[in-house]
Amino acid sequence: MNLEAEGRRADGGRVASWDAVISIDPVERGWCVTGPLEQRRVFTTGGRAEYQARRLGQRLAAMGQTAIIEIHDRAGAMAGSVLYLAEDQASAS
Repeated sequence: MNLEAEGRRADGGRVASWDAVISIDPVERGWCVTGPLEQRRVFTTGGRAEYQARRLGQRLAAMGQTAIIEIHDRAGAMAGSVLYLAEDQASAS
């Protein structure tokens, strides 16, 4: 399911809201990860940036927060997203 920042599916349907947005964006010398728990971090490869963003998403979920990772391509367009449900929500579904 492709998610947008407003909490809607690409087809317009509503999904559960989230507490945190983690963003992976292109920068001049690599990829930047921004999220609520740490300052911007820049990585030389997209794979390393995504790995760190996923770790942050897992930490937030373990803390009871629903988080979404928004992955942007070099042109700045949304290329994908990953949703991490808060552990209390994940066990309830």
